[in-house]
Amino acid sequence: DLVTAGAGGAVGLSDDVRTALNVLKDFLAEQVYRGPATAGEVAKAKRLLQALYAYYQDHPAELPAEYRELVAAREPAGRVIGDFLAGMTDRYAIRTAETLAVLPTLWKD
Repeated sequence: DLVTAGAGGAVGLSDDVRTALNVLKDFLAEQVYRGPATAGEVAKAKRLLQALYAYYQDHPAELPAEYRELVAAREPAGRVIGDFLAGMTDRYAIRTAETLAVLPTLWKD
């Protein structure tokens, strides 16, 4: 059985399925998410975010209006920039870096 019903009508995975799922999660964490093959990409992503952060520290007037308003309201600029970057998708961050011309030097290993 894939699903079991517990006390009070709670629905959950059977013990066998839960065990298999946990094995899969462990494998993915070790081999995909934190594996050696991803280390280079993680380093690139860190450099990308560091470059964008530095850029917006030097050019806060280029932040979107809602973030400029927060800085004008005395929110710490570093925190506002971090929040802006945290809301970016990978593709949006790359496009933004390309537009700001901070990307070409980042993708060197």
